[in-house]
Amino acid sequence: MGGLICGLPTATSEEFRGQFTLGPELALGYVSKKVIAGALFTQSWDLSDDPTRKTNVLGGQYFYFFPIGNGRSIGAAPNYSYNWETEELSFPVGIGYSAVTAFGEMPFKYGLQVMYSVATPDSFGQVWQIRLQLSPVVKLPWKNK
Repeated sequence: MGGLICGLPTATSEEFRGQFTLGPELALGYVSKKVIAGALFTQSWDLSDDPTRKTNVLGGQYFYFFPIGNGRSIGAAPNYSYNWETEELSFPVGIGYSAVTAFGEMPFKYGLQVMYSVATPDSFGQVWQIRLQLSPVVKLPWKNK
C-alpha cells in the first residue's frame, strides 16, 4: 500500500520552524500464524527554496512479531532513518514482549521493547531505547461481528 507523507512546520525550535516536507511512502506486510512482519518506507524532501535548509530523509519502521498464544507475542518495531544530505544512518534492532488483556469491557494491548542502535549518526546519538506501549484495541467499524 502506498501514499504520501507530509511534514508540517510545528517545531518550536527556530532551526526547524517553517519546514514543510512532502514525499512518498510505501507499506509492505506479511501475516501468517507464525509471524507478522513488514516495513514502512518514507522519503521526505523539503518544499523550501532556501538552500541552507535542505531536507532529504529516508525513514520508516520495520516490524516483526511472533505470536506465542493467548494474545501474546515476541518482537519489535524499531524506527530507522537515513539523512541523504549528511549521510547519517540511525538503525536500531530490538526485542520485546506484548500482550492483550481487558480492562473492564475494553481490550488493551500493552508491551515493552528494548532497542539498541547498531548505527547512530554520531557519538552523541541515541544508542539504547526502551519503548513502553499501552493502547486500546478498537473494533473496526466496517468489519462484521
